[in-house]
Amino acid sequence: MTSKLIRPILSSIALVLSTAYCTYIKHEDIQETIDHARFYYAETAEGFPPVYISTKLHITRTLNKQGQLETYLQVHDEKLPIFERIEGPMLGSPEYNYQNFTAKERKELCRTKLQARGEQRKKEETKPLFVFLYGLYDAWKRF
Repeated sequence: MTSKLIRPILSSIALVLSTAYCTYIKHEDIQETIDHARFYYAETAEGFPPVYISTKLHITRTLNKQGQLETYLQVHDEKLPIFERIEGPMLGSPEYNYQNFTAKERKELCRTKLQARGEQRKKEETKPLFVFLYGLYDAWKRF
């Protein structure tokens, strides 16, 4: 009597575990198919990758020779490193990013950099005067 009861329970458990294992192994493929079907008719915003590329984006993590974690965004055979910067994550190297800028974006970046240099120069030019005046104030205060 108990063997008739235990056998279906064990086979059900084996079926559930094997289904869960297969789903776990193929999770990325299943998710890619679901995303592709979900966004198949969606229009892509300007400057963003089309659906067939965006559904193939993967985050990969590897350990370097020193045993430290490195994170990459992988699209097909291309791996772009993900760096942490002050304003947030940066994808790819600065050279890679600059090469991918449009002419308008490059011009804007150079203009912004020149403005920042100009502001820095103004600070450096006014600093000696401030230091001189502060020195006079400090000397007057001691007097």
